[in-house]
Amino acid sequence: MSDARRGALAPRGPTWTPANDAAGVHDMGHRGHNGYIMTTILVLYSFSLSSFNNITMPEQQATDSPRVSTMDAAHRMDWDILNIGYPQSSQKMIHLIDMDLHIFGLEEIAGSTRPIAVIILSHGWANKARDMWPMASGLIGEANRLDTVGGRKRTRDVIVVTLDQRNHGDRRRVRTKVSFETNAYRFGIDMAMGLTGAKQDHHFLMEFLEGHLFPSGDRQVVEYMVAGFSMGGHVAWRLLREDDRIRIGVPICSLPSETLGRKLLNRELPPNSPPSHVPPVVERFFNTPSPPGTYAGKCILAIHGGLDAVLPWTLGDDRWLEIAQEAKAAERYVQPDAGHIVSQEMVRRTAEWLWRYGLTEEA
Repeated sequence: MSDARRGALAPRGPTWTPANDAAGVHDMGHRGHNGYIMTTILVLYSFSLSSFNNITMPEQQATDSPRVSTMDAAHRMDWDILNIGYPQSSQKMIHLIDMDLHIFGLEEIAGSTRPIAVIILSHGWANKARDMWPMASGLIGEANRLDTVGGRKRTRDVIVVTLDQRNHGDRRRVRTKVSFETNAYRFGIDMAMGLTGAKQDHHFLMEFLEGHLFPSGDRQVVEYMVAGFSMGGHVAWRLLREDDRIRIGVPICSLPSETLGRKLLNRELPPNSPPSHVPPVVERFFNTPSPPGTYAGKCILAIHGGLDAVLPWTLGDDRWLEIAQEAKAAERYVQPDAGHIVSQEMVRRTAEWLWRYGLTEEA
């Protein structure tokens, strides 16, 4: 697709130039195998809001939602606006044994015979599946809009699935306020267990969802794609790395698995913290390297907030470059004015990526 047509799909940042590179402006999208490199958005390593006064930003997030956090403006999360103006899609809850799944868009594809692609949408640490419901409708609505302007032929129907991570939302059984600062050992092993459990839940979902929804075999699920925020992004990275069924993913405000481990395991303890150590099982979980070719054939859009104080995007630079060279398609988008949040622009870009690589073919 031409740059002009891509520009019609979603706002794009400034383009790469040698002058920008010399000034320290970076962000790269790569096309693996053939060595083609395309730059999609450029962001300064050292951020100040005044640096971006001459850039047109996406619309400001609303601040009057009852589910807006109380953090600084860049980290203020407003879940309700993530529908990006589209009406709520149909919603149905099903149960895989004791796992509640919320399915969006199922009624809209009734009567169709096209194969189905499923987007599994994962929430973050201390969030819940309900938080992602508006985004589910936003992804479906934006994919439908792209059908009319994107210049590609839709070949698959799409539904979105959300579920609570273990010990989150309606699955919460143990109330804890463990953090890295209060108990580094417990936080590390809890994160490793949480990601392992989430990966198992996704495997379980992919194994049985089609049979549960379409017991007569009249419809087929031919693609599972993942998108997730924060811890949900960590889950997306794990699945992209370790599950051959997942070839398309959008981790949001997350880091590649090995980089995340380095971030967690090498953090400096706060003053006067009790002695701590890293259990071998946690070190193996986070530090086991990916074999060569792990990301071959994968299509990955990594989305970050330029002001993210929780997981700064630059921490993943070295590993990202390796992954991008290996992947079939890889891009990184950094929204300059955003912190550790999901924004409306991030929803649009997520939808466009999943639509492009999972729902359509060249017209």
